[in-house]
Amino acid sequence: MISFLGSSRLDVAFTAVPSSSTTYSSGSVIGFNTIKTNIGNAFNRSNYRFTAPSTGLYIFSWSIALHVSYIGNNNLVINGSTFHTVHCQKTYQQCGSTVTVWLNKNDQVWVTSAYSSIYVYATYSSFSGWKLN
Repeated sequence: MISFLGSSRLDVAFTAVPSSSTTYSSGSVIGFNTIKTNIGNAFNRSNYRFTAPSTGLYIFSWSIALHVSYIGNNNLVINGSTFHTVHCQKTYQQCGSTVTVWLNKNDQVWVTSAYSSIYVYATYSSFSGWKLN
């Protein structure tokens, strides 16, 4: 984990990647369990969820690298409800999205597979988020 000089106790930002390439069945939470950055300790690598430490505007960005045999549908989920869905074709590709959302304190955010099984390449997949204000 990286430490930044001058960072405030109010700063919130994370980046996590999967530790290994894995197939996820429909509706499964994608296992972003290797933390690259976790300023504010709001990302939990045990359940792969971000928990908003305070109310505010947040940005989330995720990218899933896919195997050619799988359609790469995936969701950004907030408190159990799909906020945004990304559809990827059956090719070796990397797809994802970036969204801005207002969260209340203790809202949770995570990424799931959607509609079908997907094979996620760990080396090229990531999930990041940060508080804008």
